[in-house]
Amino acid sequence: MRFARVATIPLWCSLGVATGNASRTSAGGGARTGTTAWKFAQYYPRHYVNLKLQSHEHIVVDGRLDDVAWDAADWTEDFVDITHHNDSALNAVPRAFQTRVKMRWDADYLYIGAELNEPFLFGNITGHNLVAPYHDNDFEVFIDVSSSTHYYKEYEMNMLNATYDINWGAPDGLKLQCAANDTVAAASSLPVCVNTSFPGYAGNWSMYDYSGATARGEAKGMVTATHFDQGQFARFSGTGHAGQANVSVWTAEIAFPIRSDWSAGPSGEGNHGGLLDTTWSQDHSAQNFTLFDPNEGDAGPGRPRYWRIDFARAEHPRRYNTTAATAATNDTANTTNSLAPSAANPQPDGDDDVDEGNDDEDYVLCPFDCPCSLQPTTPVTLTNPTASECAVASEEFPTILGTDPFYGCYWEWVWQALGFEAYMHRPTRWSMVQFVDTESSARQARCGNIEWPGRYVAKQVFEAQRGYALAHGNRSFAVDVAELTASAEYCQAPACELEDLRQAVAMRDVFAITIAGATTNCSSSPCYEATVRVTVPTTTNDHDHDHDHDHDHGDWGRGEANYDGYAVTVDDNLRFTVQHGAGIAPCL
Repeated sequence: MRFARVATIPLWCSLGVATGNASRTSAGGGARTGTTAWKFAQYYPRHYVNLKLQSHEHIVVDGRLDDVAWDAADWTEDFVDITHHNDSALNAVPRAFQTRVKMRWDADYLYIGAELNEPFLFGNITGHNLVAPYHDNDFEVFIDVSSSTHYYKEYEMNMLNATYDINWGAPDGLKLQCAANDTVAAASSLPVCVNTSFPGYAGNWSMYDYSGATARGEAKGMVTATHFDQGQFARFSGTGHAGQANVSVWTAEIAFPIRSDWSAGPSGEGNHGGLLDTTWSQDHSAQNFTLFDPNEGDAGPGRPRYWRIDFARAEHPRRYNTTAATAATNDTANTTNSLAPSAANPQPDGDDDVDEGNDDEDYVLCPFDCPCSLQPTTPVTLTNPTASECAVASEEFPTILGTDPFYGCYWEWVWQALGFEAYMHRPTRWSMVQFVDTESSARQARCGNIEWPGRYVAKQVFEAQRGYALAHGNRSFAVDVAELTASAEYCQAPACELEDLRQAVAMRDVFAITIAGATTNCSSSPCYEATVRVTVPTTTNDHDHDHDHDHDHGDWGRGEANYDGYAVTVDDNLRFTVQHGAGIAPCL
């Protein structure tokens, strides 16, 4: 069997590339110089204004997104590749596979509505926390309510409404320190590594209501639904270009409970978890996340409530048998829409041999090799690619992730790209979501998060300290930022931007960077705490109107004479905390 390379990135049979922009969203701009350089606004993530439901507005979670309440919410920008590439063509997603999302909230729930273009609607997985939905094509949500990077939530679902949720104590994959259980966490400053009812991980946490209330139709716990045209299931609907049918779509609706309803102790199931959950001991202490509830009002004078959120979708390549499609087109007696396994459409049997079957058969791997000749009669595999097919796809398509047919071998497309990263578990890179209550919020329009410059600089210090520890070993850390910037040895791109860190150090009127508690041979976090104190410049004519995305931008760039600034602290476990001084904080 031959892999027919019929197109090259980014042609996609003239599908077009989506670059949409919504009126309440914005993306990062270009490089800054002069009086605006302190903002590091060129790295500012996408920003969404999330409106609270009014008393007359209601959302029924049925997957259709047809409630009038959704009309007041803007769509996000279109999705891009998970990694930001220097070659802009690699950042683009074919329009036939585009995704967009809306958000609302009320006293009890965060609502997510998603619309996913998908030329081939198919799924196998069902149930909650049984099999990870990303083994099918899926939609994913990541939420950090505290912007601390600790106790963020991961959620996945497929078009069949199979769901999966996890409470991560610290960003996965960074070799950070965490506790195995709540008892260890309570006796230390470490977060619990992971808590979920999903098999294979520790814990029992889930936002799903195990009492059965959701199944009975009661609005308790997490409520989810999907919708799609049942007649298009397991059929190639076309990619929307001339000569093909319009691409099919599936929609998802999610209501995430903001607060938990745990009636049992730390070892019991209780009823359901919520987005504000940490771990049992912390939830029942003064360090709980209650203050991050948007229903508590603004975060402070002039400061909206922000959460860090990102969305993603995993898309597995599909094998389209172009030889069989040609035969079907030429033989009117064989024009069938059946995609079931057949002699003309052999299915992978799990072996690594791609060349089984007829050597005269050609196939293509969509979405990036979709030729204009594909039709609803084109046979499509109902299983994910084999290892050999994944290897071929990885060689052909530079943005596909991995070659393992079980854990990898799919494209990951996201709302907010993660820079050089290719793994969603990086909360510092997620989008900024601003909560607005039209009846009480001081800032009704988009208000750039004034904490961004301090958070960005603190992240550079963290990355430089990781480089320092790697160079010196024994978990040793620098005691002064000057050690980290003296040479390029520690702060190395792409993880760390040395010139940005040096620029911040030089801007003494804005940034004051200190490191406390740094030790050698540190055995338990925190091994240091780096604090970036930010004095916001009090300029009045610095609105940066050169951004074409900055319409409805609020008070971008205006300082307040009576605002005492703020301090961002980060430790070796990538835990962020922020303290604000007196006065009314400006928007960035």
